Amino acid sequence: MSNPIREVQGEWLGPLLQKKRELLGLSLNKAAQAANLAPSTVMRIENGSMDNPSLETLYRLCLVYEVEPSEVIPPIGSVRVALARFQDQTAD
Repeated sequence: MSNPIREVQGEWLGPLLQKKRELLGLSLNKAAQAANLAPSTVMRIENGSMDNPSLETLYRLCLVYEVEPSEVIPPIGSVRVALARFQDQTAD
């Protein structure tokens, strides 16, 4: 079954955040510590195994990675469209 958030974010979220972290010269552990997150959480977001990180988690990473939240958090309208498609698929 597809994940509506993954449909909006596609496969770009993890690689984008990983690249930003690397450009800042931060290790995964240092970034996690600065964002007050578990290193495993950051690793799962960056490698794509966490499909739906919370907005709070994404915002914390944005602050540490010096990324505008609008670069990583999809507009609400996009999420609504994806959720509607997901509901249509599961209604059968």
